[in-house]
Order: sequence, then structure tokens, then C-alpha cells
Amino acid sequence: MNGSAVRATVAERGSFVRHSYEEVTCGKGGDAEALVMRRAALEKPIGRVVVLHGLGDAPVSWFRCLKSALPRHELLLPAIPGAGRGPLPPGRDHLTHKETRVWLGDLLERILDETEGPVRLVGHSLGGWLMSRAVLDAPHILERCGPHILINTAGTWYDGVERERELLTPKTHEEVDELLSLLYADDPDLPIEVIDAMLKTMRSPSYQGLLRSTTKDDFLEPADLERLPEGMGLVWGEKDRLVPPEAFERLKEHLPAPRVVTLDDVGHAPHMEAPDRLAKVLEDLLDEETLRPDATVSERA
Repeated sequence: MNGSAVRATVAERGSFVRHSYEEVTCGKGGDAEALVMRRAALEKPIGRVVVLHGLGDAPVSWFRCLKSALPRHELLLPAIPGAGRGPLPPGRDHLTHKETRVWLGDLLERILDETEGPVRLVGHSLGGWLMSRAVLDAPHILERCGPHILINTAGTWYDGVERERELLTPKTHEEVDELLSLLYADDPDLPIEVIDAMLKTMRSPSYQGLLRSTTKDDFLEPADLERLPEGMGLVWGEKDRLVPPEAFERLKEHLPAPRVVTLDDVGHAPHMEAPDRLAKVLEDLLDEETLRPDATVSERA
């Protein structure tokens, strides 16, 4: 079931760009430049939602999940420079983890400056890690956006995390197959051209450079998690074998009063494996009440 959903998501990604979203470039080049895919709300929007993808992924992978979800929101999907479709600054072949956080903070500042209504943040895997770090680095962004939603997020330190870095740099088709077995609850049986594209991405200087530059200081310590606001959404595919249960337990323990949703028979990529179920979860967590600028923490929880 989930494997079929992954294959369908991969097959439909082309129509995502052509029919559902427009591509816009924010900034005027250099460090300020960012590629964002924007879907206009079908009605007068009640707010904006920024969705940030994971390592080696791209905004287009979110097509099946978001094509009909949250119709009253304008959706913005930035491409992480070097880890998605986002352009790198001139003369650079990669950005470090810290530089990527700075890029995201600058982008969120621009989005907030041009938005009158509420802005909410959703991050998957690396995207959730970067979002959490970026708002902790800029408390005024945190104050404006409030609690965000983490989906199978990376970034908590645990024994064996270095092994994860090895798994994320496969060199052969067999090693990609091993990685896929950890990412997804079921074998997605992807076409060979998709496997080749994955290898190409994971061998690129931008991808490799981001991974190599990440140090223990970039990870989210318990004290960092405790500084995040009450009412964070924590969505987890329970069959994730890439980011282990220890990470999920640490997030539940140290995030202040998170709203936890587990998805059974789903692995690390719910937007690929169970797009309709994840869309419903996001709609529940991002309902109109939680987007009210004057909503209190108790109302959000």
C-alpha cells in the first residue's frame, strides 16, 4: 500500500510544477536568493504556511499531500540550497549547516515582512531541524509564528547518529536499496532511473558538503527543545527506521506539551507514503483556531 503511494507520488511530481504551483525567486541574488514554490489559496487566505522539505528531497515531493489540503491557506515551499532545488550563492559548491540556518532565517524574515496575517511553519526531517534552529536563533520569528509542526524531524543527538550519516551517503544501488528499506515501511520498488537520480543527488558537492559540515554543536539538545513553545505539533511515522525511536522519545520528553500524532504503517516520509492521511493531520493541526493571531497557548493545545 505505502510502496504504491510512493511510486504514485514520484510519477505525479511533474504536474505539481506545471499546474498547481508557481515558482518564485525571493531576493536579488547571492546569499539572499531562494527558490520558493507558491500555491495561491483557493479562497481569501486566512494565513500562510511554510513547508520545508528534508535532505535530498524537494518541494515537488509534497504534491500529492498538499494539492488539495489547506485550501484556505497560501502554501510556500522553499527549496533548501544544495539539499533541494534552491540556488547556491555564486562561487559556492555547498552551504554549511549553520549557513543554511542563516539562509532560512533571512527567508522567514522576508516572508513575515510581506505577510499581514499569521504564518505557520511545518518542517520534515532536516527541514524540521533547520526550522527549530532558525527560530531559536531569532526569537522574534518564534514569537510571530508560534508553535510549528515537526514531521519525523532529524536533529536530536543519540547513540549511533554517526551511522545515519553513513547511510545517507550511498555509493551503490545496493546501498540505496538499504537506505530505502529504512526510509519506507514497505519496499517502494522505484524505477532504476529514480535510483540513479538519488545517487547523483547524494554524490553532489552540495549534498556532501552539508553533511560533512554538520557537527554535534548543530544538533538540538534537550535544553534547546525546552525553549520551543508549548503546543508544537509532533507527527511521526512509527515505522521510521532511519531516525530511530530514541529520537522520537526525546522529542516527546523535552518539547513543552507537544501535540503528538503517530501514523501507523508509515516510515520516515509520510508525505510520500500516506499523503492523504498526513494532509488530514496537517489540516487538524493548522485549523483556523490555531492560526488566529490572538490565539493563546491553551487554545492551541
